[in-house]
Amino acid sequence: MKAQVIRFDKGELQNAERTPQGFLRVPVYATRAGVFTYKTGDGKIIRELRPPEEVFKADSLQSLSGAPFTLRHPPEMITPKNVTKYQKGHVLENIRQDGDKVSCSVIISDADAIAAVENGMREVSCGYHADVFDEAGVYQGQPYDVVQRNIRYNHLAATDKGRAGPEVRIRLDAADAVMEQESSTTTHKENPDMEKINIGGKEFEVSKEAKTAIESEQAKAKETSTKLDSAHAEISGLKKTSEDLTKSNSELTKSVETTQAKLDAANDDLKKRTDSAPDEGKVRELVKARTAIEKVASHALPKEKIEKLDSMSDVEIKKAVIQADSPTAQLDGKSDVYIETRFDAIAEKVRARADFNSGIGRAIVANDARKDEKEPDATDARAKMRKDSEDEWKKPLASAQEKSN
Repeated sequence: MKAQVIRFDKGELQNAERTPQGFLRVPVYATRAGVFTYKTGDGKIIRELRPPEEVFKADSLQSLSGAPFTLRHPPEMITPKNVTKYQKGHVLENIRQDGDKVSCSVIISDADAIAAVENGMREVSCGYHADVFDEAGVYQGQPYDVVQRNIRYNHLAATDKGRAGPEVRIRLDAADAVMEQESSTTTHKENPDMEKINIGGKEFEVSKEAKTAIESEQAKAKETSTKLDSAHAEISGLKKTSEDLTKSNSELTKSVETTQAKLDAANDDLKKRTDSAPDEGKVRELVKARTAIEKVASHALPKEKIEKLDSMSDVEIKKAVIQADSPTAQLDGKSDVYIETRFDAIAEKVRARADFNSGIGRAIVANDARKDEKEPDATDARAKMRKDSEDEWKKPLASAQEKSN
């Protein structure tokens, strides 16, 4: 049985260069031959073969020549009526086979598309039509259920890493199908200010700072695990040697004890890191706390400071906010409690400003934090109470008064 389908297949961008006009010329692996796995709307897995004789057929490759280049897949196939709306460049004519891949070059002429590619959008995806036939078999050790033939390309799209654009609807035995590895992301709304990280087999979206901190801890845990494996191997070898010896060897015993101490220390270190590893709840709290600090800072610091927030720690941001509010403040050697108290006092003033929740300031994507924030009370009584408490932190603590007396 034959069915007409539309497919999106992933490739990747290679090294790029600027043209004299300022455009971007990019060599591309547009697609490949092989078995692709798809999942239908009812959860059924379908394995489709793109045979080399179809992928590298002359008329199929020719259909890619001059095809429009887009920034992510458009919601519809490209036609003369909508090409000016979606086209950001075009595929050149040097379409050729390179191993099991289709190689070509692309001219990217749109400024936004150029910026997206230069900022890390390094994958591409073909949008095309194909006929699908019910022909089961095995290709290079991979079983397949159907075969794609008569492949005709419509466009080539730049896509985000690990993404393949919007969900594509096809007709195959009256069921919708999408590539299996892409189906979990087709309804996800991208958040450009957040990044994904895998913790304990689960994927989370966190800020760049949180991701850096967590990855650092993960690297340390991995290093500790490597040391532990090395210690296990070392002590295993020593114990085997000891079993083969017919008499006691004091030096060997000392070496075994030393290695055992290393193993115990590595086990203790690994346990500490494992116990302190952030779970899902801790990750959310870290993100929420960081977002709240950055939001206050974005309304209290000058532009040049705001642009450096991503490289600053929580304490550095708090100190910067205090210095901006009180340039003569002496913060060297002050305790974390002191810094926190002064920052909270300033934060209270910043949150009371009319522009704090009006959208003015540095945009920070953190829905959980915004849900928890309360709109400032604009009544005169509330304003007076905040004014009376602004300098409360300057008063000496009760314990300090007792000592002075």
